[in-house]
Order: sequence, then structure tokens, then C-alpha cells
Amino acid sequence: MNVLSLSYGKDSLACLGACELLRIPIDRIVHAEIWATDDIPADLPPMVEFKKKADEIIRARWGLEVEHVCATVTPDRKYGIFTHTHTPTLV
Repeated sequence: MNVLSLSYGKDSLACLGACELLRIPIDRIVHAEIWATDDIPADLPPMVEFKKKADEIIRARWGLEVEHVCATVTPDRKYGIFTHTHTPTLV
């Protein structure tokens, strides 16, 4: 299984195109989100919007959903996967 770790920077986005050119299949795309609080992302609003738009392009071009994952440090929480609705789904 080939998993691409996406930071939304130029290099990780270029990896998508490189894998396509080299015919390397990508099975999953994962992005590690960082949150300032439970309700406020650490990214500025323009970056949050950029990520949403990039996810749409990736979905349309490669047919893959970007998996947004986060980890919290509070003992009552576990590792979660969530969408841009900011509602964690515990695994």
C-alpha cells in the first residue's frame, strides 16, 4: 500500500504529479492537522480554504479523499479522523 503524507506544501503536492508520471499508484493520502484548541484550527483562514479547494481538486483528479487526522494530548481523547466539519470520528 502506498500512502502519501500531504502537508499541502509545494513538495508534497508535487509528489502527486510525480507519482502519476512515474505510474506509482497512491492508495491513501493522509494529512496531519494541528489545532490551536478544540474549536480553532492552527491554520489561518486562507490556509483552511486552500486545503478545502486542494482536497476538491485531488478528489476530482485522482479520485482519492484526503484523510485528515489529528491527535490530542488530553487523556480523555483518542486518535481521531475528521473532515472539515471539525467533528472527530474516533478510531
